[in-house]
Amino acid sequence: MAAEEIALDPEVAAVLERMAALGGPQPDQQPLADARAAHDAIAVWASGPGQEVARVEDCTVPGPDGPVPVRVYWPAGAEPPGGPGTTREPDPHGCTEPSCTVEPSRTLPVVAYFHGGGWVMGSIDSFDCVCRALANASGALLISVGYRLAPEHRYPAAVRDAEAALAWIAEYASELGGDPSRLAVVGDSAGANLGTVAVRRARDTGGPKVCFQALIYPVADQHRSDEDPAMRWMWESYLGEDPSEDASPDVAPAGADLTGLPPTLVLCAEGDPLRADGEAYAEALAAAGVEAECLVVDGTVHGFWRWQALCSVARRTVDDVGEAIRAGCRRRV
Repeated sequence: MAAEEIALDPEVAAVLERMAALGGPQPDQQPLADARAAHDAIAVWASGPGQEVARVEDCTVPGPDGPVPVRVYWPAGAEPPGGPGTTREPDPHGCTEPSCTVEPSRTLPVVAYFHGGGWVMGSIDSFDCVCRALANASGALLISVGYRLAPEHRYPAAVRDAEAALAWIAEYASELGGDPSRLAVVGDSAGANLGTVAVRRARDTGGPKVCFQALIYPVADQHRSDEDPAMRWMWESYLGEDPSEDASPDVAPAGADLTGLPPTLVLCAEGDPLRADGEAYAEALAAAGVEAECLVVDGTVHGFWRWQALCSVARRTVDDVGEAIRAGCRRRV
């Protein structure tokens, strides 16, 4: 269902109107550097600087082809291990103050976060506000992964980075004050695709055990032939022109053996072309015996998740996902 076919939340509609007023070509109709800059620029005015957390650390973890950047967030109220760090003042543009407290435990649940952007855009920086809010809402040690982007690094580079980062997080979370037996994976859009693929590959290879996954408007099937030219551009940037990998479960996770995956929350936007992907993936998980819940957020469109400074529905949704993480991470694996 397209955005024009639903009753939009007024704040979501205002964001879309502002984007339309700014003008500019679609991502597939401009140089890649400009498309990435435009994507990141949205974070300046629609996401805002975000909530204050206990501490933030930037570092790298070993990847299959070199270091993978990550950003570690300790939620407000946590007592991080000693060491340098940075904090940021609370967002002056309307984001909620941290409303949740850290669970009374020596260690924190852990979230591995994979950002969206169609495998070609997005960054740790452009999803910083969401990660701050989600760390606070979940009371978890959150680690955001800066996987390699296409087309410079085509499939399976991002999958390999996601898998390596998840393994590192599980191995070293305890040194950061986290509990690796309460590990969750969260991602949005292409990041949800990478996250759930990494979880399934971990199941198949004896890798880290994950107790919960939350997938925000995931890409769960292949879209090379979609009518939307931007989606086709992202897909071809990620895979190249050879369609031989289109049906791979590491590309289209809906076609994988899903048995034994952790309890899953799939969250869809009502006016999102990817809504069908999310709903079908939740159904496939349930058919495989996985505890799966699919929620559709009314009045929203793809991308609303990070519009934290301007849309109360985005803030409520992050809080809801944070509560789901708290519940999902009560059961250790």
